[in-house]
Amino acid sequence: APSPSYLMVDELERQHMAARLPPTMPPDLVEDLQNLKYKVLEEEKRKQAVKGAEKQGPEPPSQGPYDIVITDTGSDSRIPQIGDKVLLGYLAALEENGCVLGAKSTFELTVGAGSGASGEVAEAALEAALVQMQRGQTASISCSLADLFREGAPALLENDPTATVVCEVKLFEIY
Repeated sequence: APSPSYLMVDELERQHMAARLPPTMPPDLVEDLQNLKYKVLEEEKRKQAVKGAEKQGPEPPSQGPYDIVITDTGSDSRIPQIGDKVLLGYLAALEENGCVLGAKSTFELTVGAGSGASGEVAEAALEAALVQMQRGQTASISCSLADLFREGAPALLENDPTATVVCEVKLFEIY
């Protein structure tokens, strides 16, 4: 889909052709509009080429039942790998009313070790986000309560397991 700026330039050109704009648009404005449209088209082509190259690269890790969105930029390009120890924190709340269901301000976790260090939150959920994050980033995980919490967790017993929960995860350090 074309970008909003491309659509705006295209619409201005259509209006000009339909004589809705004054017939004497300054030549420098016409040139600027044409240059902007060219730049937008080139940027769209570049993005499509990058997407095509990414599709041919290695498959990203499976997110499973989790909808993960990285919400801030990190301070490092390194991403945790299986076996890396990380320092992180999380807060999980019901999407419907914001009721906090679980939180840990900081704790260490070895990615892929299944250590149980995450408390009631399933490590698979945290790891699905961690393997996409850089140090300093925050990710938002959205999924059902049953997918985020371990079996038997009080949050599951007290709430509808199909309710949507949002878990904010902050990656502080990769060791």
